[in-house]
Amino acid sequence: VAGQNIEVTQLPETISVKAGENLTLRCTLTGGNLPGGVRWYKGLDRGQPPIYSDKEGASNRGIRVIAGSNTDFSINIQNVQPEDAGTYYCVKFRAGVQERELASGKGTMVSVIAKPSHPVVLGPTQRITAGSRASFNCSTGEFSPPEITVSWLKDGKKIPAALTNILNSDEKQSISYRAESMVEILLEEGDVKSQLTCQIQHRSLDGPLQQTLTLGDILRVPPKVHLEINPPSPVQLNASVMVSCNAESFYPKDAKVELFAKDAQARKGKVGMKTTNPDGTFSLKSNLEMLATEDRNFSMFLCQVQHDSQSPVNETTTLLIKQSEDNRHLGSGPGNGKTIVIIVVVVCALLVVLVIAVIYLIQARHSKGKHPCSVRLHEAEKSPPPMNQDADPNNMAYADLNFDKVAQKRPCPRVESPLQSEYATLQAVQPLPNEDNVTYADLDMVQLNKAPKRPSPKAEEASSEYASVQVQNK
Repeated sequence: VAGQNIEVTQLPETISVKAGENLTLRCTLTGGNLPGGVRWYKGLDRGQPPIYSDKEGASNRGIRVIAGSNTDFSINIQNVQPEDAGTYYCVKFRAGVQERELASGKGTMVSVIAKPSHPVVLGPTQRITAGSRASFNCSTGEFSPPEITVSWLKDGKKIPAALTNILNSDEKQSISYRAESMVEILLEEGDVKSQLTCQIQHRSLDGPLQQTLTLGDILRVPPKVHLEINPPSPVQLNASVMVSCNAESFYPKDAKVELFAKDAQARKGKVGMKTTNPDGTFSLKSNLEMLATEDRNFSMFLCQVQHDSQSPVNETTTLLIKQSEDNRHLGSGPGNGKTIVIIVVVVCALLVVLVIAVIYLIQARHSKGKHPCSVRLHEAEKSPPPMNQDADPNNMAYADLNFDKVAQKRPCPRVESPLQSEYATLQAVQPLPNEDNVTYADLDMVQLNKAPKRPSPKAEEASSEYASVQVQNK
Protein backbone atom coordinates (compact mmCIF):
# COMPACT_ATOMS: atom_id res chain seq x y z
CA VAL A 1 0.00 0.00 0.00
CA ALA A 2 1.45 3.36 -0.99
CA GLY A 3 1.47 6.56 1.00
CA GLN A 4 3.12 9.71 -0.39
CA ASN A 5 4.88 7.58 -3.00
CA ILE A 6 5.83 5.01 -0.33
CA GLU A 7 4.82 1.45 -1.19
CA VAL A 8 4.86 -1.54 1.24
CA THR A 9 4.99 -5.00 -0.32
CA GLN A 10 4.34 -8.31 1.57
CA LEU A 11 5.00 -11.60 -0.19
CA PRO A 12 3.73 -14.29 -0.13
CA GLU A 13 0.20 -13.64 0.95
CA THR A 14 -0.09 -17.01 2.79
CA ILE A 15 2.46 -19.14 4.59
CA SER A 16 2.12 -22.51 6.27
CA VAL A 17 4.61 -23.64 8.83
CA LYS A 18 4.83 -26.53 11.24
CA ALA A 19 4.83 -25.89 14.89
CA GLY A 20 8.36 -25.61 16.24
CA GLU A 21 9.84 -24.38 13.00
CA ASN A 22 10.99 -20.83 12.14
CA LEU A 23 8.82 -18.36 10.21
CA THR A 24 10.08 -15.57 7.93
CA LEU A 25 7.75 -12.65 7.17
CA ARG A 26 8.97 -10.56 4.22
CA CYS A 27 8.38 -6.78 3.83
CA THR A 28 10.00 -4.27 1.41
CA LEU A 29 9.59 -0.48 1.11
CA THR A 30 9.90 1.50 -2.11
CA GLY A 31 9.44 5.21 -3.01
CA GLY A 32 11.88 7.08 -0.84
CA ASN A 33 13.44 7.08 2.54
CA LEU A 34 11.16 9.16 4.70
CA PRO A 35 11.85 9.51 8.39
CA GLY A 36 9.81 7.20 10.59
CA GLY A 37 9.88 3.63 11.80
CA VAL A 38 8.46 0.30 10.56
CA ARG A 39 6.45 -2.09 12.80
CA TRP A 40 4.88 -5.52 12.48
CA TYR A 41 1.40 -6.20 13.87
CA LYS A 42 -0.61 -9.38 14.19
CA GLY A 43 -4.10 -8.36 13.17
CA LEU A 44 -5.53 -4.92 12.40
CA ASP A 45 -5.46 -3.52 15.91
CA ARG A 46 -2.75 -0.88 16.01
CA GLY A 47 -3.30 -0.31 19.67
CA GLN A 48 -1.84 -3.66 20.64
CA PRO A 49 1.86 -4.15 21.21
CA PRO A 50 3.67 -4.87 17.91
CA ILE A 51 5.52 -8.15 17.46
CA TYR A 52 8.40 -6.14 16.07
CA SER A 53 9.40 -2.46 16.40
CA ASP A 54 12.64 -0.70 15.50
CA LYS A 55 12.39 1.38 18.61
CA GLU A 56 14.96 0.73 21.22
CA GLY A 57 13.82 -1.28 24.21
CA ALA A 58 10.93 -2.91 22.40
CA SER A 59 10.04 -6.48 23.37
CA ASN A 60 10.10 -8.04 19.95
CA ARG A 61 8.80 -11.50 19.02
CA GLY A 62 10.57 -11.26 15.68
CA ILE A 63 14.07 -10.38 14.58
CA ARG A 64 15.01 -8.46 11.43
CA VAL A 65 16.53 -10.55 8.76
CA ILE A 66 18.78 -7.72 7.44
CA ALA A 67 19.63 -5.31 10.18
CA GLY A 68 20.11 -1.61 9.21
CA SER A 69 18.47 -1.88 5.81
CA ASN A 70 16.23 1.05 4.79
CA THR A 71 14.20 -1.04 2.32
CA ASP A 72 14.06 -4.62 3.65
CA PHE A 73 12.15 -4.95 6.89
CA SER A 74 11.67 -8.73 6.81
CA ILE A 75 11.60 -10.46 10.20
CA ASN A 76 12.16 -13.99 11.48
CA ILE A 77 10.02 -15.67 14.17
CA GLN A 78 11.58 -18.70 15.78
CA ASN A 79 9.84 -21.77 17.24
CA VAL A 80 6.45 -21.05 15.83
CA GLN A 81 3.54 -22.30 17.91
CA PRO A 82 -0.13 -22.67 17.05
CA GLU A 83 -0.87 -19.39 18.79
CA ASP A 84 1.42 -17.68 16.25
CA ALA A 85 -1.08 -18.39 13.50
CA GLY A 86 -2.84 -15.32 12.11
CA THR A 87 -2.46 -12.41 9.63
CA TYR A 88 0.62 -10.17 9.96
CA TYR A 89 0.90 -6.57 8.68
CA CYS A 90 4.03 -4.54 7.92
CA VAL A 91 3.28 -0.82 8.67
CA LYS A 92 5.35 2.34 7.85
CA PHE A 93 4.94 5.28 10.23
CA ARG A 94 5.91 8.95 9.69
CA ALA A 95 7.99 10.58 12.34
CA GLY A 96 6.66 13.60 14.20
CA VAL A 97 5.31 14.82 17.49
CA GLN A 98 2.65 12.20 17.09
CA GLU A 99 3.43 9.35 14.76
CA ARG A 100 0.88 8.42 12.19
CA GLU A 101 0.51 5.51 9.82
CA LEU A 102 1.92 6.32 6.46
CA ALA A 103 1.65 3.01 4.55
CA SER A 104 0.78 -0.66 5.24
CA GLY A 105 1.21 -3.93 3.45
CA LYS A 106 -1.75 -6.15 2.44
CA GLY A 107 -0.86 -8.69 5.10
CA THR A 108 0.51 -12.21 5.23
CA MET A 109 -1.73 -14.96 6.54
CA VAL A 110 0.24 -17.48 8.56
CA SER A 111 -1.05 -21.01 9.15
CA VAL A 112 0.66 -23.07 11.80
CA ILE A 113 0.42 -26.78 11.23
CA ALA A 114 0.27 -28.21 14.74
CA LYS A 115 0.16 -31.86 15.60
CA PRO A 116 -2.77 -33.02 17.69
CA SER A 117 -2.03 -34.20 21.18
CA HIS A 118 -2.02 -37.90 21.93
CA PRO A 119 -5.65 -39.05 22.18
CA VAL A 120 -7.11 -39.85 25.58
CA VAL A 121 -9.78 -42.58 25.82
CA LEU A 122 -12.12 -42.58 28.80
CA GLY A 123 -14.66 -45.27 29.61
CA PRO A 124 -17.03 -46.11 32.48
CA THR A 125 -15.61 -45.55 35.94
CA GLN A 126 -17.17 -48.84 37.15
CA ARG A 127 -17.28 -52.28 35.65
CA ILE A 128 -20.12 -53.02 33.26
CA THR A 129 -21.77 -56.45 33.19
CA ALA A 130 -21.62 -58.34 29.93
CA GLY A 131 -24.80 -57.84 27.94
CA SER A 132 -24.98 -54.11 28.72
CA ARG A 133 -23.94 -51.12 26.63
CA ALA A 134 -21.05 -48.83 27.53
CA SER A 135 -19.98 -45.39 26.27
CA PHE A 136 -16.40 -44.31 25.54
CA ASN A 137 -14.95 -40.85 24.79
CA CYS A 138 -11.83 -39.92 22.86
CA SER A 139 -10.34 -36.42 22.93
CA THR A 140 -7.36 -34.66 21.36
CA GLY A 141 -6.26 -31.00 21.15
CA GLU A 142 -3.67 -28.35 20.27
CA PHE A 143 -3.82 -29.09 16.58
CA SER A 144 -4.04 -26.79 13.60
CA PRO A 145 -5.54 -26.46 11.06
CA PRO A 146 -8.93 -27.70 12.33
CA GLU A 147 -9.40 -30.44 9.74
CA ILE A 148 -9.02 -33.77 11.56
CA THR A 149 -10.33 -37.36 11.36
CA VAL A 150 -11.25 -39.38 14.46
CA SER A 151 -12.20 -43.06 14.05
CA TRP A 152 -12.90 -46.05 16.33
CA LEU A 153 -11.74 -49.64 15.91
CA LYS A 154 -12.63 -52.79 17.83
CA ASP A 155 -10.04 -55.51 17.42
CA GLY A 156 -8.79 -53.71 14.30
CA LYS A 157 -12.20 -53.31 12.64
CA LYS A 158 -13.85 -49.93 12.26
CA ILE A 159 -17.10 -49.37 14.11
CA PRO A 160 -19.55 -46.48 13.67
CA ALA A 161 -19.14 -43.57 16.03
CA ALA A 162 -21.08 -40.48 16.90
CA LEU A 163 -20.30 -37.13 15.28
CA THR A 164 -16.87 -35.72 16.09
CA ASN A 165 -16.97 -32.19 17.50
CA ILE A 166 -14.20 -29.70 16.60
CA LEU A 167 -13.82 -26.93 19.16
CA ASN A 168 -11.58 -23.87 19.49
CA SER A 169 -8.90 -24.19 22.09
CA ASP A 170 -8.82 -20.40 22.51
CA GLU A 171 -12.14 -18.60 22.66
CA LYS A 172 -10.57 -15.24 21.61
CA GLN A 173 -8.96 -16.44 18.40
CA SER A 174 -8.95 -19.68 16.43
CA ILE A 175 -5.28 -20.42 16.87
CA SER A 176 -5.54 -24.15 17.83
CA TYR A 177 -8.29 -26.73 18.07
CA ARG A 178 -9.46 -29.73 20.01
CA ALA A 179 -11.70 -32.64 19.00
CA GLU A 180 -14.02 -34.94 20.94
CA SER A 181 -15.60 -38.18 19.72
CA MET A 182 -17.92 -40.64 21.47
CA VAL A 183 -18.85 -44.26 20.74
CA GLU A 184 -21.29 -46.72 22.40
CA ILE A 185 -20.82 -50.48 22.13
CA LEU A 186 -22.46 -53.64 23.46
CA LEU A 187 -20.18 -55.54 25.82
CA GLU A 188 -20.13 -59.32 25.41
CA GLU A 189 -18.75 -62.21 27.45
CA GLY A 190 -16.04 -62.79 24.86
CA ASP A 191 -14.73 -59.20 25.10
CA VAL A 192 -12.30 -59.88 27.96
CA LYS A 193 -9.35 -59.66 25.56
CA SER A 194 -10.96 -57.31 23.05
CA GLN A 195 -9.38 -53.90 22.42
CA LEU A 196 -11.07 -50.62 21.61
CA THR A 197 -8.91 -48.09 19.74
CA CYS A 198 -9.33 -44.37 19.06
CA GLN A 199 -7.39 -43.32 15.95
CA ILE A 200 -6.45 -39.73 14.98
CA GLN A 201 -5.43 -38.62 11.47
CA HIS A 202 -4.18 -35.06 10.71
CA ARG A 203 -2.06 -33.38 8.04
CA SER A 204 0.64 -32.64 10.57
CA LEU A 205 1.17 -36.33 11.25
CA ASP A 206 3.33 -38.78 9.35
CA GLY A 207 1.09 -41.58 10.63
CA PRO A 208 -2.11 -41.89 12.70
CA LEU A 209 -2.12 -41.49 16.46
CA GLN A 210 -3.82 -44.26 18.41
CA GLN A 211 -4.95 -44.90 21.95
CA THR A 212 -6.13 -48.40 22.90
CA LEU A 213 -8.29 -49.53 25.80
CA THR A 214 -8.67 -53.19 26.78
CA LEU A 215 -12.35 -53.89 27.37
CA GLY A 216 -11.45 -56.31 30.12
CA ASP A 217 -10.52 -53.26 32.22
CA ILE A 218 -14.17 -52.26 32.49
CA LEU A 219 -15.93 -55.59 31.80
CA ARG A 220 -17.53 -57.93 34.32
CA VAL A 221 -18.52 -61.48 33.35
CA PRO A 222 -20.62 -63.14 36.10
CA PRO A 223 -19.77 -66.77 36.94
CA LYS A 224 -21.83 -69.68 35.72
CA VAL A 225 -22.54 -71.66 38.89
CA HIS A 226 -23.15 -75.42 38.74
CA LEU A 227 -23.75 -77.67 41.75
CA GLU A 228 -23.71 -81.36 40.92
CA ILE A 229 -23.47 -84.78 42.58
CA ASN A 230 -21.37 -87.52 41.01
CA PRO A 231 -22.69 -90.14 40.54
CA PRO A 232 -26.06 -88.44 40.07
CA SER A 233 -28.82 -88.99 42.63
CA PRO A 234 -30.17 -91.40 43.64
CA VAL A 235 -26.94 -93.16 44.58
CA GLN A 236 -26.35 -96.60 46.03
CA LEU A 237 -26.16 -96.93 49.78
CA ASN A 238 -22.59 -96.61 51.14
CA ALA A 239 -21.29 -95.53 47.73
CA SER A 240 -18.58 -92.88 47.43
CA VAL A 241 -20.11 -89.53 46.43
CA MET A 242 -18.44 -86.33 45.17
CA VAL A 243 -20.37 -83.06 45.53
CA SER A 244 -18.87 -80.33 43.31
CA CYS A 245 -19.54 -76.58 43.20
CA ASN A 246 -18.24 -75.07 39.96
CA ALA A 247 -17.90 -71.35 39.24
CA GLU A 248 -17.04 -71.10 35.56
CA SER A 249 -16.11 -68.40 33.02
CA PHE A 250 -16.01 -65.35 35.29
CA TYR A 251 -14.00 -62.12 35.05
CA PRO A 252 -12.21 -60.50 36.80
CA LYS A 253 -10.59 -63.25 38.83
CA ASP A 254 -11.70 -61.97 42.24
CA ALA A 255 -14.13 -64.70 43.36
CA LYS A 256 -14.91 -66.77 46.46
CA VAL A 257 -16.52 -70.23 46.40
CA GLU A 258 -17.99 -72.03 49.42
CA LEU A 259 -19.61 -75.49 49.53
CA PHE A 260 -21.13 -77.03 52.65
CA ALA A 261 -23.95 -79.26 53.86
CA LYS A 262 -26.84 -77.19 55.21
CA ASP A 263 -27.50 -79.61 58.07
CA ALA A 264 -23.82 -79.65 59.05
CA GLN A 265 -22.07 -76.47 57.94
CA ALA A 266 -18.85 -77.68 59.55
CA ARG A 267 -18.49 -80.09 56.62
CA LYS A 268 -17.10 -77.79 53.95
CA GLY A 269 -15.74 -78.50 50.52
CA LYS A 270 -12.10 -78.15 49.56
CA VAL A 271 -11.45 -75.21 47.22
CA GLY A 272 -9.07 -75.83 44.33
CA MET A 273 -6.85 -73.49 42.32
CA LYS A 274 -8.20 -70.94 39.87
CA THR A 275 -7.78 -71.92 36.25
CA THR A 276 -7.51 -69.57 33.26
CA ASN A 277 -9.69 -70.28 30.25
CA PRO A 278 -8.61 -69.60 26.64
CA ASP A 279 -10.94 -66.59 26.39
CA GLY A 280 -9.31 -64.94 29.40
CA THR A 281 -12.00 -65.82 31.93
CA PHE A 282 -11.40 -67.86 35.08
CA SER A 283 -12.91 -70.95 36.73
CA LEU A 284 -12.88 -72.16 40.33
CA LYS A 285 -14.12 -75.39 41.92
CA SER A 286 -14.86 -76.72 45.41
CA ASN A 287 -15.30 -80.46 46.11
CA LEU A 288 -16.79 -82.36 49.05
CA GLU A 289 -16.30 -86.15 49.14
CA MET A 290 -18.30 -88.48 51.41
CA LEU A 291 -19.97 -91.87 51.78
CA ALA A 292 -23.68 -92.19 51.06
CA THR A 293 -24.70 -93.51 54.46
CA GLU A 294 -28.34 -93.82 55.54
CA ASP A 295 -28.14 -90.77 57.82
CA ARG A 296 -27.17 -88.61 54.82
CA ASN A 297 -30.25 -89.46 52.80
CA PHE A 298 -32.08 -86.27 51.76
CA SER A 299 -29.09 -84.14 52.83
CA MET A 300 -29.10 -80.67 51.25
CA PHE A 301 -25.95 -78.96 50.01
CA LEU A 302 -25.41 -75.23 49.38
CA CYS A 303 -22.98 -73.71 46.89
CA GLN A 304 -22.34 -69.98 47.40
CA VAL A 305 -20.26 -67.91 44.97
CA GLN A 306 -19.39 -64.24 45.50
CA HIS A 307 -17.75 -62.43 42.60
CA ASP A 308 -16.28 -58.94 42.28
CA SER A 309 -18.09 -57.59 45.37
CA GLN A 310 -21.45 -58.49 43.88
CA SER A 311 -24.34 -60.22 45.66
CA PRO A 312 -23.62 -63.93 46.19
CA VAL A 313 -25.07 -66.53 43.85
CA ASN A 314 -26.60 -69.56 45.63
CA GLU A 315 -27.31 -73.03 44.27
CA THR A 316 -28.72 -76.01 46.23
CA THR A 317 -29.07 -79.73 45.59
CA THR A 318 -30.28 -82.77 47.55
CA LEU A 319 -28.58 -86.13 47.97
CA LEU A 320 -30.92 -89.09 47.46
CA ILE A 321 -29.83 -92.59 48.46
CA LYS A 322 -31.29 -95.83 47.08
CA GLN A 323 -32.57 -98.40 49.57
CA SER A 324 -30.64 -101.69 49.67
CA GLU A 325 -32.07 -104.76 47.92
CA ASP A 326 -32.72 -106.51 51.26
CA ASN A 327 -34.74 -103.58 52.56
CA ARG A 328 -36.68 -103.44 49.37
CA HIS A 329 -37.55 -107.18 49.59
CA LEU A 330 -38.59 -106.71 53.19
CA GLY A 331 -40.76 -103.82 52.19
CA SER A 332 -39.13 -101.51 54.68
CA GLY A 333 -39.80 -98.51 52.54
CA PRO A 334 -43.03 -96.61 52.92
CA GLY A 335 -43.96 -97.26 49.32
CA ASN A 336 -43.49 -101.03 49.64
CA GLY A 337 -45.61 -101.18 52.83
CA LYS A 338 -48.49 -99.44 51.13
CA THR A 339 -48.28 -101.83 48.19
CA ILE A 340 -48.41 -104.90 50.43
CA VAL A 341 -51.43 -103.56 52.33
CA ILE A 342 -53.28 -102.94 49.08
CA ILE A 343 -52.50 -106.45 47.80
CA VAL A 344 -53.70 -108.06 51.06
CA VAL A 345 -56.96 -106.11 50.98
CA VAL A 346 -57.62 -107.05 47.36
CA VAL A 347 -56.92 -110.76 48.00
CA CYS A 348 -59.21 -110.81 51.05
CA ALA A 349 -61.98 -109.14 49.10
CA LEU A 350 -61.65 -111.70 46.31
CA LEU A 351 -61.79 -114.55 48.83
CA VAL A 352 -64.95 -113.15 50.42
CA VAL A 353 -66.60 -112.82 47.02
CA LEU A 354 -65.58 -116.37 46.14
CA VAL A 355 -67.00 -117.80 49.38
CA ILE A 356 -70.28 -115.95 48.89
CA ALA A 357 -70.50 -117.23 45.33
CA VAL A 358 -69.91 -120.84 46.44
CA ILE A 359 -72.57 -120.60 49.17
CA TYR A 360 -75.03 -119.08 46.76
CA LEU A 361 -74.34 -121.82 44.22
CA ILE A 362 -74.88 -124.56 46.81
CA GLN A 363 -78.15 -123.01 47.97
CA ALA A 364 -79.30 -122.58 44.40
CA ARG A 365 -78.67 -126.23 43.60
CA HIS A 366 -80.36 -127.37 46.83
CA SER A 367 -83.42 -125.22 46.14
CA LYS A 368 -83.62 -126.51 42.60
CA GLY A 369 -83.60 -130.17 43.68
CA LYS A 370 -86.33 -129.74 46.35
CA HIS A 371 -89.89 -129.47 45.07
CA PRO A 372 -92.25 -127.38 47.08
CA CYS A 373 -94.59 -130.28 47.39
CA SER A 374 -92.03 -132.79 48.63
CA VAL A 375 -93.10 -135.12 51.40
CA ARG A 376 -91.37 -135.55 54.71
CA LEU A 377 -91.64 -138.88 56.43
CA HIS A 378 -91.69 -138.54 60.19
CA GLU A 379 -91.50 -141.05 62.90
CA ALA A 380 -94.81 -142.51 63.86
CA GLU A 381 -96.82 -140.57 66.30
CA LYS A 382 -96.98 -141.94 69.76
CA SER A 383 -100.69 -141.48 69.97
CA PRO A 384 -102.85 -144.61 69.48
CA PRO A 385 -104.62 -145.17 66.23
CA PRO A 386 -108.18 -144.13 65.81
CA MET A 387 -110.81 -145.99 67.74
CA ASN A 388 -112.34 -147.60 64.73
CA GLN A 389 -109.01 -149.10 63.61
CA ASP A 390 -108.23 -152.67 64.62
CA ALA A 391 -105.03 -153.56 66.28
CA ASP A 392 -102.46 -154.93 63.88
CA PRO A 393 -100.52 -157.84 65.14
CA ASN A 394 -97.81 -157.24 62.59
CA ASN A 395 -96.38 -154.25 64.44
CA MET A 396 -97.69 -151.63 62.08
CA ALA A 397 -96.19 -148.14 62.43
CA TYR A 398 -97.80 -144.91 61.58
CA ALA A 399 -96.24 -141.89 59.93
CA ASP A 400 -97.62 -138.59 58.89
CA LEU A 401 -97.02 -136.90 55.57
CA ASN A 402 -96.71 -133.18 55.98
CA PHE A 403 -96.40 -130.84 53.05
CA ASP A 404 -94.04 -127.93 53.62
CA LYS A 405 -95.36 -124.45 53.53
CA VAL A 406 -93.88 -122.53 50.68
CA ALA A 407 -93.92 -118.81 51.26
CA GLN A 408 -95.13 -116.53 48.53
CA LYS A 409 -95.57 -119.40 46.06
CA ARG A 410 -98.64 -120.87 44.62
CA PRO A 411 -100.06 -123.70 46.77
CA CYS A 412 -99.62 -127.24 45.66
CA PRO A 413 -102.60 -128.58 43.70
CA ARG A 414 -104.98 -130.54 45.82
CA VAL A 415 -107.95 -132.78 45.02
CA GLU A 416 -111.14 -132.06 46.77
CA SER A 417 -111.77 -134.94 49.20
CA PRO A 418 -114.24 -135.41 51.98
CA LEU A 419 -111.54 -136.97 54.05
CA GLN A 420 -109.22 -134.79 56.09
CA SER A 421 -106.88 -137.58 57.14
CA GLU A 422 -105.85 -140.66 55.27
CA TYR A 423 -103.68 -143.56 56.21
CA ALA A 424 -101.51 -145.71 54.05
CA THR A 425 -99.84 -148.98 54.78
CA LEU A 426 -96.33 -149.73 53.73
CA GLN A 427 -95.89 -153.49 53.39
CA ALA A 428 -92.39 -154.73 52.97
CA VAL A 429 -91.78 -157.39 50.35
CA GLN A 430 -89.10 -160.00 50.13
CA PRO A 431 -85.85 -158.33 48.94
CA LEU A 432 -83.92 -159.67 46.03
CA PRO A 433 -81.10 -162.00 46.81
CA ASN A 434 -78.36 -159.47 45.98
CA GLU A 435 -80.02 -156.54 47.64
CA ASP A 436 -79.85 -157.42 51.34
CA ASN A 437 -79.77 -153.85 52.50
CA VAL A 438 -82.76 -152.64 50.54
CA THR A 439 -86.35 -152.89 51.82
CA TYR A 440 -89.24 -152.34 49.52
CA ALA A 441 -92.66 -151.35 50.67
CA ASP A 442 -96.01 -150.99 49.06
CA LEU A 443 -97.84 -147.85 49.88
CA ASP A 444 -101.56 -148.43 49.82
CA MET A 445 -103.81 -145.53 50.51
CA VAL A 446 -106.66 -146.57 52.78
CA GLN A 447 -109.52 -144.63 54.01
CA LEU A 448 -109.19 -144.49 57.78
CA ASN A 449 -111.62 -141.97 58.92
CA LYS A 450 -114.65 -140.63 57.33
CA ALA A 451 -115.40 -137.53 59.17
CA PRO A 452 -117.68 -134.80 58.05
CA LYS A 453 -116.19 -132.59 55.38
CA ARG A 454 -114.47 -129.55 56.73
CA PRO A 455 -113.58 -126.44 54.89
CA SER A 456 -110.39 -126.59 52.92
CA PRO A 457 -107.42 -125.16 54.81
CA LYS A 458 -105.76 -121.94 53.67
CA ALA A 459 -102.82 -122.05 51.38
CA GLU A 460 -100.31 -121.33 54.08
CA GLU A 461 -101.62 -124.12 56.40
CA ALA A 462 -99.95 -127.49 56.19
CA SER A 463 -102.16 -130.62 55.94
CA SER A 464 -101.24 -133.93 57.46
CA GLU A 465 -101.76 -137.44 56.18
CA TYR A 466 -100.89 -140.64 57.92
CA ALA A 467 -99.60 -143.85 56.54
CA SER A 468 -99.03 -147.15 58.23
CA VAL A 469 -95.85 -148.97 57.49
CA GLN A 470 -95.77 -152.67 58.17
CA VAL A 471 -92.35 -154.18 58.32
CA GLN A 472 -92.10 -157.96 58.39
CA ASN A 473 -89.43 -159.58 60.41
CA LYS A 474 -86.63 -161.16 58.40
